[in-house]
Amino acid sequence: MEELGTIRYCARRNTLLIRRSQPAAIDGDAFYSRTMKHLTFADKSILLGDQTADLIMEYAALLAQRHTADTVTVHAIGADGNDVEATLLLDQGAPLMIETATTTVQEPDNVSTEQYMSDRMQMMSSPPPGLALERDSIDQIEDWHHE
Repeated sequence: MEELGTIRYCARRNTLLIRRSQPAAIDGDAFYSRTMKHLTFADKSILLGDQTADLIMEYAALLAQRHTADTVTVHAIGADGNDVEATLLLDQGAPLMIETATTTVQEPDNVSTEQYMSDRMQMMSSPPPGLALERDSIDQIEDWHHE
């Protein structure tokens, strides 16, 4: 099998260095490089798909604006080139940086995480309307409170 490229860890920059070979034919289809993104979180760097990385940054910014926090777990490629599962605490002090990377590596599947973040952002941006209480419900609450 033809080599498609190499992944090497650069300790000085705490990032993955990806060198791609020229496009190779795989099962008759042309194989081309694609862009992904390095997500640097504290002192760790992981490689994610573009959409996942962009959603993490957008979600983290929204959480910071709302003075709240959440955790998300993503599938990624670690600094050593292995598949990893990383749980990120996103809050006001989350030190995030995203940068582009060109690679021939297959993007990790994060569909459920992307859906979770999108749903949460939608809920935070446009919460469902509140419902009015029936008078009987209010009376029950007042009775309970005075007991």
